[in-house]
Amino acid sequence: MAQVHVAHLSKSFPAENHSKQSAPVIHDMNFSIAEGEFVSIFGPNGSGKSTLLSLIAGLETPDSGEIRILSAHSEYTTPKIGFVFQNYNESMLPWRTVRGNVELALEHTVSSSSERKAIAMSFLDKVGLAHVAERYFYDLSGGMKQLVAICRAFAYEPDVLLLDEPFSALDFATTRKVEMDLLSVWSEKKKTALCISHDVDDAVFLADKVMVLSPRPAQIKGIITIDLPRPRTMAMFTSPEFFALRSQVLELFSL
Repeated sequence: MAQVHVAHLSKSFPAENHSKQSAPVIHDMNFSIAEGEFVSIFGPNGSGKSTLLSLIAGLETPDSGEIRILSAHSEYTTPKIGFVFQNYNESMLPWRTVRGNVELALEHTVSSSSERKAIAMSFLDKVGLAHVAERYFYDLSGGMKQLVAICRAFAYEPDVLLLDEPFSALDFATTRKVEMDLLSVWSEKKKTALCISHDVDDAVFLADKVMVLSPRPAQIKGIITIDLPRPRTMAMFTSPEFFALRSQVLELFSL
């Protein structure tokens, strides 16, 4: 687990009209996330949510400001980032089996092939996919594919887990199942997690806190604490407490 501290973060990209001016995407963003917190990021389309995750992951370089990820071993090594991408088809190797794709996260840290197999199978079993471990990735449904991506991210034992709209390509029923499986694995590992969601119900249901972003250039409008008990259950979606928190997020979003 790790703490994430973001201070005065700004990022721009070249303007689409190829002018010499740049288009600001994130401006002077500041926030901190405690160890083991699950934070949902909720904001308008194109507001810079994915750019924020890319900056935290080190895939993009900020124009100014800093990102600090502090873990028990961060003084000695680079923090480990697990990333679950929106397009799971592009993040997996089609010539590998389901188990082989999960094991990919372990190849540089676990030398024993039998141990890699055991770890991969333990994660697949947690989400009900042990029976498809030897099938190929392209042979799975969308929900199964996203669960494989989640298993691989957790198998990497990251300090911070980043999820970029992991349910956007899934139907309603599949989303609910994947959410429950994700929370089941997360509750055991309690990894610090940031998850982008375009759905307010998903954002509230998953998180300890919901971070609401403004339109581009993104700044933080506010952070709402989600004081629903864990473990989360499907019944919570219809509770008065859930609706009240949902309304708070939407009210802040609309300001």
